Amino acid sequence: ADLPQKNKEAEAKALYEYVRDNVRFINDTRAVELLQDPQVTLVQLRSGDCDCHVIALSTLLEIAGIATRLVAVDISGVKAGFSHVYLNALVDVKWISLDPIEKDRKYGWEYSGPKRKMILPISMHSEEMSMYQEGLGAYMLNNAKDIAFVSVLLVALYLLFRRK
Repeated sequence: ADLPQKNKEAEAKALYEYVRDNVRFINDTRAVELLQDPQVTLVQLRSGDCDCHVIALSTLLEIAGIATRLVAVDISGVKAGFSHVYLNALVDVKWISLDPIEKDRKYGWEYSGPKRKMILPISMHSEEMSMYQEGLGAYMLNNAKDIAFVSVLLVALYLLFRRK
């Protein structure tokens, strides 16, 4: 693609569209949470669930110098825990939502009205690794499913990014 030089917006959009258009969404194996290395997701299998997409896209964005953060949401309202994860990317001092699992979702698409939403800074560009809540009240990680979900993603992302 003919991207303008030093244009983070164009780079972020191109990377988002590449993952969205070239990586197939598949569910994890039943009752097993699978976290893949970005190379497996992007090159070998070219498929994965939402967290595999997030790990792959976050890695590409971070390599391009674009800070990212994880957004865990409960969109079902039925499960006792978070049901989906996507990314925010810091582009020109604005956080842009990136959810590459649905082919019809445009760059910047955002969920309207999730039941719960939690943002987790994961960027290599930030010293802050604290969790904070945005949105619907002071919900805390108070059940095993939420704690496991967030912990596994943070550990996986930490291990990937510390290799830099």
